[in-house]
Formats: sequence, structure tokens, C-alpha cells
Amino acid sequence: MPEKAVEVVREVFARWERGEEAFDLLARDVEWEVVPDLFVGDGRFYGRDGVREFMRQWLGAWRDYRIQLLELEEAGEGRALSVFREHARGRGSGAEVELTVAALWPVRDGVVARYRSFATREDALGAVERS
Repeated sequence: MPEKAVEVVREVFARWERGEEAFDLLARDVEWEVVPDLFVGDGRFYGRDGVREFMRQWLGAWRDYRIQLLELEEAGEGRALSVFREHARGRGSGAEVELTVAALWPVRDGVVARYRSFATREDALGAVERS
């Protein structure tokens, strides 16, 4: 199993890009927080079951969903910083959507302990500096 934060997150994205699950790369008590402006509700989910629920809701809103990792780097203290693009078509509207999202991924014992997304890379870097 990968140990460094970037290795763990790279494997998560590799699986997602292949349409596979990556729950075994998440801590059982993982905290998952998504950009509030992109998600109805508070956007906070806890544990693997919480992440499953988020994925069910998020992916259920789209068809032709694809994810593409654009950047991945160490962000100090067992954290990775990613920038990725999501492409999809609205399930009901058919509208094409493309989102670019940044995220911080603290990794503990070879698994993702927390996921926190941000609207921009600069916002994510600001969170690193504040912590």
C-alpha cells in the first residue's frame, strides 16, 4: 500500500479515473468536506459510509461523469494538494459542466484521513499556511 500522501492520493485518482472505488484508501473515520457552493447541504460527511453517501448524491446528479487529475504535490506534514477537473452532463438538464477543484488530503497510516475541497488552488494553499 502506498505510504506518502501523494502516492496515496495518486492511487485514489487512478482508480477514480478508471471508474473504480477507492474506499480502502480512506480511513474508517475519514472526514470529507466539499466546497459549500458546489453541494446542496452542508457538504460534510464522516466515515466511509458518509463518503459513499456523498458519492451517491454527487454522482447521481450527473451522467457522463469524468475526473482528471491536473496537479498533485506534497503540502507538508503528511498532506497532499491536488487540483482536478470534473466533466459531466446534468442528469436532468443535459447541461454540460466542467469544474476545477483544489483539495487538501491529510494522510495517516497510508490512508486518507481527511478530504477538504476548495474553489481554487490559492484557497487550498491559504489553508495550508493557516494550519
